[in-house]
Amino acid sequence: MKLDPNRYSAVQRWLGFVKPQHPIVQRLVEEAGGSPAPTQDTKRTLELLLERIRAIRWIGTQGWEPFEKAWDSKRGNCITLSALLVSALLACGFCKSYVLVAGGGLLKQALVAVSSPRGLLTAHAWALAVLSGGSPFIVDPLRMVAEELGSVEAFSARLKLAAPVDQIWVMVFSNREFHLFANPIACYAYISRLAQGG
Repeated sequence: MKLDPNRYSAVQRWLGFVKPQHPIVQRLVEEAGGSPAPTQDTKRTLELLLERIRAIRWIGTQGWEPFEKAWDSKRGNCITLSALLVSALLACGFCKSYVLVAGGGLLKQALVAVSSPRGLLTAHAWALAVLSGGSPFIVDPLRMVAEELGSVEAFSARLKLAAPVDQIWVMVFSNREFHLFANPIACYAYISRLAQGG
């Protein structure tokens, strides 16, 4: 389900995490060789960006951290590193690049999307890149390696490992759009449509 950022302030906040024009993003793109020429191999551009971002080590903290903090300290959490990579991909012209977040938590038998003293949220973020003429790639910030999305079963298992609860919510967002899915299968179908030009 696509959510309208004008109706939901929380959505505006998530969209604000992806910043293609941010000075750190521009520096990252420049250090990785600049924006690709229209004929350049898009997979190679992704690899060059990943090579540069690997200098920033993943740390398992919660919450949003500014790009400057991650860049200067060479440490960042999953949401910050995923948003940094997606911002760089968008700056390079890869318009089908998104941050994917999967999580879940139980509060009195109801799924919740926020942590609270009475309920625990577990979540993880990845970068998602749908390159022209190819399969979608997912990048886990723990390793910063582009992997093919795989089958729906493999995709669901990946998300389940990050959020080991009975029910998982999934969201996919960039700097312009935000989609919320009730389960990994619905998210996988959306990503597949993107790969087919939908």
